[in-house]
Amino acid sequence: MGNILNFESFETLKESNDKFSNEFDSLTEGIMDAVKSPLKFRKIKKNAKALQKELVTKALLDLEYQKKIKGKSVEQKGTLKAATDAKKKAGDERISGLNQAMDDASTTDGLKSVAAMAKTKAKLGAAKISLKSATASETKAIKQQMKKLTKKAQEESAELKRLAAVGKSKEDSDSKAAKDKEAADAKAAKDKEAEPDTGKNSKADKIDRYKKLLADTEDEEKKKKFQDKIDSLQKESEERFLDPDFIALVESELNEYESL
Repeated sequence: MGNILNFESFETLKESNDKFSNEFDSLTEGIMDAVKSPLKFRKIKKNAKALQKELVTKALLDLEYQKKIKGKSVEQKGTLKAATDAKKKAGDERISGLNQAMDDASTTDGLKSVAAMAKTKAKLGAAKISLKSATASETKAIKQQMKKLTKKAQEESAELKRLAAVGKSKEDSDSKAAKDKEAADAKAAKDKEAEPDTGKNSKADKIDRYKKLLADTEDEEKKKKFQDKIDSLQKESEERFLDPDFIALVESELNEYESL
């Protein structure tokens, strides 16, 4: 854009930019679920700030022009007007491009709502500046425009709040679902840990092998010995079967009996 404003106007522009940026951030807080595309949202935000800057600059150029022509000749006024109009024309081209860029990025209802709110707020900020340089008849028209823009901005802000509320509700729901799943997974893991191990070298495996020996023998003495082994193993804890020395001892005895 270049340094086309004087220092006073530049300070006004900066103040307006900061106000717009803060309002934009406040109004769009919590609507990421609604906009669907964070990348396009950032593109709209970037172009919205540039659009607001261009619109306010255009209004400030008119204000500067009114101040500069005081006490000037007709010829000097004409020169100043031509220069101001040239700057405003260049600004109009940039404004058109920024509006189009925002429209192109508005591919969801949420993004369209963000873009619409940003455009309205930018126009409203520029209109407030325009009042300072307006004639009596222009002032009336600008105030009517501002009234319409204010109402539109309120409606668009309400829609953004609605979208944010929907997004928060979904976020809370997703969070609850995630916590429920985490709790269910933890319970399943705990239950699995509590289940007896049925693999090789497990308590159940050793007992089953003794039960088979018991079923296969007709020798009463062996039957009593195998039953005693079964009773003894059943009294042992599951953790006992994690002890390699204990497992080796039980396995050795089983192998001896199974080989007979």
